[in-house]
Amino acid sequence: MSDDPQLIKRTLDGDRAAFDDIVRRYQDGLFRHLLRLTGRPEDAEDLCQEAFIRFYGARRRFLATGDRRLTQHFPPPKCPPRCRG
Repeated sequence: MSDDPQLIKRTLDGDRAAFDDIVRRYQDGLFRHLLRLTGRPEDAEDLCQEAFIRFYGARRRFLATGDRRLTQHFPPPKCPPRCRG
């Protein structure tokens, strides 16, 4: 499996499989984190999906920064009011 910068470059080149690899690499950890925050699997799943959709839309900004830490570039999902405590 490629490292994050290679996956980003391939995604920018139109390689949908590269984006799928990014999702597979990060979705479980992101879901678990969001589940701890929300306490509700349905909310965690929705937020996880939103985060990947927002990341896909922001992927060109990741490449422009040169930062190799993909997780620093996930836009924060919008948490429903009921999960904010």
